[in-house]
Formats: sequence, C-alpha cells, structure tokens
Amino acid sequence: MSRTAFAALLLAALALSGCGKEWTHPYIASPREEDQRFETDSATCRDESTHAPEADRARVFEDCLTLLGWEKKD
Repeated sequence: MSRTAFAALLLAALALSGCGKEWTHPYIASPREEDQRFETDSATCRDESTHAPEADRARVFEDCLTLLGWEKKD
C-alpha cells in the first residue's frame, strides 16, 4: 500500500470515527473539548505512525492514542 493510499485510508477512518466516536478520554468531561483534544492528539499520533513500517502504522497510531490517555470503545 502506498503512503498516499495509507494516508487516505487513515483519514477516512478518522473521519468516520467522528460519526461513531470510536475513542473516548475518561478525564475529559466536555464532548466539545474531547473532540478538539482528539483532533490534536490524533494528528500527533498520525505523524508518529508515519515513522513506523507500513504494516505497523495502525498499531503505532492506536498505541500512541492509548499513551495519551484515550480508550477505545468496545
């Protein structure tokens, strides 16, 4: 998968996660603040994941969000 295709797939996944709210942060009470913080943190993790091998990028992205306090919803 090319970098452009991976980036497009990741952006699409992030856009869709806004509809379903796949991630939550237990220490942020305000939904608006949580959305803003997720945008910032996910951008940071997206940048971090670009340094990983292509096969590991999704895992690195998720691990990064987890380290920043985010929890994946079941």
